Amino acid sequence: YLFVISKYFYTFVLMNYKDQIKATGVTCKKIAEKLGISNIMLSHYLNSRPMPEHIEKKLKAILKSYSSI
Repeated sequence: YLFVISKYFYTFVLMNYKDQIKATGVTCKKIAEKLGISNIMLSHYLNSRPMPEHIEKKLKAILKSYSSI
């Protein structure tokens, strides 16, 4: 039961990142460059693979910097 809830929560968080990236108007390629990963890897993280904590922290900081502009 907990796994099902955490899976849906994880999906919600990832969708939130996708929406935030779209809202910035910056391409995923540019975000990936700032994260130091490939565009393909970012796509995997946003769509299916678990995102490592250090990448998630960097992504949050990048999105925050764009939202404050």
